Amino acid sequence: MRGFLLALCLLLVVGCGKPAKELPTLHPVTGKVALKSKALADGEVYLRMEEDRPDLIINGLVGEDGAFEISTNQNGKRTKGAPAGKYWVSFGSSGGNNQPLIYAFTSQLEVKAGPNQWDLELSKARKQ
Repeated sequence: MRGFLLALCLLLVVGCGKPAKELPTLHPVTGKVALKSKALADGEVYLRMEEDRPDLIINGLVGEDGAFEISTNQNGKRTKGAPAGKYWVSFGSSGGNNQPLIYAFTSQLEVKAGPNQWDLELSKARKQ
């Protein structure tokens, strides 16, 4: 009888959780980040969706040559690409002297179906 009650309790607990939202179709997003036409290295590009999806973390590391590739993380699983839609985009870096540099673009960028190539030219960064 105890085994039956335990199984029933487990079934109720497991069955009452919210189902995870399905990962939308992802599209490749690559590009380069530059400040005054000079490649920025060792930072991160962050994308914030216009649609509220707190279950998705969308970002990409910036390499030595300023190149980045965006990935989407849902529940700890990282997949290359980003869902189609409009995004607020920002760039963050240590700035070389352990002083964080943050730059947020004032206009939105859009991920469209198919490959997306973004060349992000920064005019100045704001120290945090």
